[in-house]
Amino acid sequence: MLERVDEEEEAKKAALRNMITVALYGLKEKEGSMLNYAVVDYAYENRSSKDVRAFEGRVTYRDVLGNQVADTDLKVLTPIKSGQKSSTTDMLPFKTYRGMRGARLEDVEIEWNPTKILFVDGTSETSSFPSAADLVRIAATVHKG
Repeated sequence: MLERVDEEEEAKKAALRNMITVALYGLKEKEGSMLNYAVVDYAYENRSSKDVRAFEGRVTYRDVLGNQVADTDLKVLTPIKSGQKSSTTDMLPFKTYRGMRGARLEDVEIEWNPTKILFVDGTSETSSFPSAADLVRIAATVHKG
């Protein structure tokens, strides 16, 4: 049963990643008067059949060896039509994201995990992570069976 839930969750996540794709195309270190940070540029595309009002998710950064060096939330509140591409820029302060210090674009891979896509028509798609209560219920069912 848990295996089926995992497979369904992975299929849902893959479907969301296929609706909105995100790629990292810029990474520069900057020094501020109080804070050193990385400026990151993301390109994204709406591959769904509907216009998107907004979307959000988690971006995980990995080094050339596949080790996780940082992760951050990405939220885009700008509408994007079906089939359209756009971009956004974010800041990652080194105080919080130490693993990004000295990173070069060619040495960084990202993993995009969308959690919610809101469409212009008011409908939405979400990645449904089981709650702790759901996990206890699932475990109890498996234990009984």
